[in-house]
Order: sequence, then C-alpha cells, then structure tokens
Amino acid sequence: MSKKDKQAPQEKPKAPLVVERVSVDELRLDPRNARLHPERNLTAIRASLERFGQQKPIVVKKDGTVVAGNGTLEVARQLGWTHVDVVRTELDGAAAAAFAVADNRTGELSEWDVNALIETLKGAAEGGDAVPGFTQHDVEMLLKDDWHVEPKEKVEPGEVKDITFKVIIDGVSHEDRENVVAAIGALLAEKFPRYSVAAF
Repeated sequence: MSKKDKQAPQEKPKAPLVVERVSVDELRLDPRNARLHPERNLTAIRASLERFGQQKPIVVKKDGTVVAGNGTLEVARQLGWTHVDVVRTELDGAAAAAFAVADNRTGELSEWDVNALIETLKGAAEGGDAVPGFTQHDVEMLLKDDWHVEPKEKVEPGEVKDITFKVIIDGVSHEDRENVVAAIGALLAEKFPRYSVAAF
C-alpha cells in the first residue's frame, strides 16, 4: 500500500460540553492551583458576578475539584450563592493541571487593542457604568488624550524600532535607582520576550 493510500487515523469525536448546575458544596478549590487570587482580583470577580451574573461555567474534574474558575467559586461562596454552573472535564492528573496553567497563560499572552479599550471604557463611563477590574483612577488615566495609540507601523523582519517611555517612581533613593531600573528592565524583558528591552 502506498503512502497516498494510507489514511490518517480519524480522531474520535469528543462529546459536547454539558453545562450542569450544581451545589457549591459539591465542589472544592484546587489545593495545587498555581494561580493566586489576591484581593484586587477577587474584588473584580465579585463586581463582575454581581453585575453580570455567571456568564461562563466553571471547569471541574469528575470528583468536583475545580480546574478553571477557582476565583469564581471562591467569590460565589462569599456572595452566598448556593449553586453555580459547571462543565466536567475528562482530564485528570497532570493533564488537568497542565490545562489549568494553559488556560491562564493563554489569556496572559493576549494584548489589549488600546484604542478599542478606551472607546469601550469611555462609553461605559458616559453611561454611568463601571467596568469590573478597572478602578476610577485606571479609567481616568486611560481616557487622557496622551494615551491615544496610533496604529502600529509595519516592521520588516530584522528591522529595529525604538520605543521610549518614562516611568516615574516616588521614594527611591539615588543609590537604589540603578537597581530599580534594572528590575523594571528585567520584568519588561520577561513580559515581552519578543522584544529587546533596555532600561536606563
């Protein structure tokens, strides 16, 4: 039989996701969850649930352990909710843990379209609404005219474009300045590995 005659193995169709409404008492937070939920994050989740309700299900394993949505379950309990919507995954063990990390990491790797974000926040502000996760100070800073971002220039492979910005840091002594600047440069390099970052 020639290679052309060979057919690739057909992937077994996966069952459709089924949303269930279950008691919060049937679920448990992942004790090995690598994602932390500081108070600022929980406050944003709380504001979102109070305003919009639960708009996407929590992902749980067959035994009720949360894989994705630990923060949502934690806040739902704080709000006194008795039930939440979930979908159960077939993943378990290392695969479930890897998915939990991937679910968070893929979101981190996305980027804001700043102009579209500004328009959305502006519309919400004009309507008297607050967007969960953005403080009033955040909104005021973003709505300043000098935050407007022009469309990105096309950069050819190998071409270098310099982008300069200023960071104002209060309360840092002259002796610590170099250490602080170096730390900022390291954080930027880690956050944006596609770019060459020089802090000075």
